[in-house]
Amino acid sequence: MFHNAAAVTVRQKVTPTIFDANVLGAERAVRACQAAGARMIFTSSTVTIGLATGPEPADETSTWNLPERGLGDAYAVTKREGEARALALARAGADVVVVNPGYMFGPYDTRPSSGRVLIELLRGAIPALTPGTNSFVDVRDVARGMILAAERGLSGERYILAGHNLSYTDAFPMFAEWLGVKAPRFKLPYALCAPIGWAGDLMERLSDAEPLINSSTVGYGFCPDFRFSSKKAEAALGYSIGPLEPAVMETVAWFRGVGMV
Repeated sequence: MFHNAAAVTVRQKVTPTIFDANVLGAERAVRACQAAGARMIFTSSTVTIGLATGPEPADETSTWNLPERGLGDAYAVTKREGEARALALARAGADVVVVNPGYMFGPYDTRPSSGRVLIELLRGAIPALTPGTNSFVDVRDVARGMILAAERGLSGERYILAGHNLSYTDAFPMFAEWLGVKAPRFKLPYALCAPIGWAGDLMERLSDAEPLINSSTVGYGFCPDFRFSSKKAEAALGYSIGPLEPAVMETVAWFRGVGMV
């Protein structure tokens, strides 16, 4: 069984709905697999891995430090707890392999989720750049990695399925060039963005609405340490990644085909 479900959010507060999906739902699914004698491939996230603390990217041994860096939003906290419960059940005898994908691009992004940044680039709605980093990867590479985890992974182990570690200042102009649109050029200062993030936090507290931008999204935008190594998955599973351009182009082609852009 491949457990891919999650409540994705930028909220700061853990709501009952988010907790039920990312923690209780995950635990229930693992227990159901254990009762059926099935192996579970548990899809976690790189947000449950610690941020890099030096020049080398973070790996499965990194200490989880997102709350200390102001990035402990509801999604990160609940995905971390759901993963922890899955691994605890693995230690108790369930057959669970955890995978931690990076920032995925690819067709069939129906929400859209991570592909939204490509839509915003096409619309010219990303006016400026921030110096943060992320690990961008083709979703089909991740899917192949998950199948390899099902076939070769060890129960109770975590495998990062990350990709190309790029700063937003490098990635977004590159994506814009591939897509034939004008690239954002200006760099936003943190001093300008931080108050916008605080305003989003306040809006969530006062109205219970999910903000578009809050202190966590600003924090990610300026975090240079959201970099990850897939060396364990490469060595143990045979995981590999291809170029990023086909993922970007085919994501946008799919968006256009269904009328999203």
